[in-house]
Amino acid sequence: MYKFGFVVLHYKTFMDTIDCVNSLVDLDGNIEIIIVDNYSNNGSIEKVCEKFENYNNVHFIYNNENLGFAKGNNEGIKYGISIGCDFICAINNDTIIKQIDFVEKTIEDWKKKQYSISGPRIISTVDGFEQNPFMVSKHYIKGIKDSVRLFLIGLIKYIFVVLKIPMFWESNKHGFTEGLENQYLLSNKKDFLLNGACLIFSPTYFSEFNKMYDATFMYEEETIIYYLANKLGFLFTYNPDITIYHKEQSSTNYSIKRPRERLLFGYREDLKSRLIVLKLTLEKREKQIQHLK
Repeated sequence: MYKFGFVVLHYKTFMDTIDCVNSLVDLDGNIEIIIVDNYSNNGSIEKVCEKFENYNNVHFIYNNENLGFAKGNNEGIKYGISIGCDFICAINNDTIIKQIDFVEKTIEDWKKKQYSISGPRIISTVDGFEQNPFMVSKHYIKGIKDSVRLFLIGLIKYIFVVLKIPMFWESNKHGFTEGLENQYLLSNKKDFLLNGACLIFSPTYFSEFNKMYDATFMYEEETIIYYLANKLGFLFTYNPDITIYHKEQSSTNYSIKRPRERLLFGYREDLKSRLIVLKLTLEKREKQIQHLK
């Protein structure tokens, strides 16, 4: 039986993590749950530990600093590999899985498609809108020209935010799936991105690589997966037969109380990540591969 690991990156919001892990322990399958505390330093991880300390399949990792999204998840992925996990699902702590056969359906799909990375249907608990697949063409980065354009768009957006100019691009934020949330998608057949709230890494991925690209602190993980899949030749898929529910950005909202500061932080970090995407497209293939090992 395949061993299926869940990596839950925890940061400050203990109730979200408890709700998430409570939903995971009830799933069918040979499951290991790895909770990575990204240096919350507010007493929240102790509450999570108290709740799950008697579960043999719940493990805890404590980072000595906030490593960000990708590096934080990689700590959990590394541990998951060390305890024999065949699949590892990096899932946001502000998500819930209600589908009892989530693991079974995921493994069945991999047996048919042999994908490297897959993503589920994601439904917002805030407004009910679909969040996967992510159909935004400016993030379909295939080379340097595309990455330069992506960075310049991010720079303009950040300037607009700093100058308090109305953000006209936010008006269509719920049209990103283009009605494709019920369709199975393969990256070698159609352009799309996977929402980073839930990324499932398969044995096919781990036969070549042992971590996700982690030069960014947060944002643009989806863009990087798209680019590297095209560049290095691995397959990612969107599977509408598995579903999670997403509360959205609760850790950021908890950490940064003032909306204006939160807005500036988000666009600033995204701009930094877009610059990293640009640098990535300038690298040779051999160095790009090394980022994943």
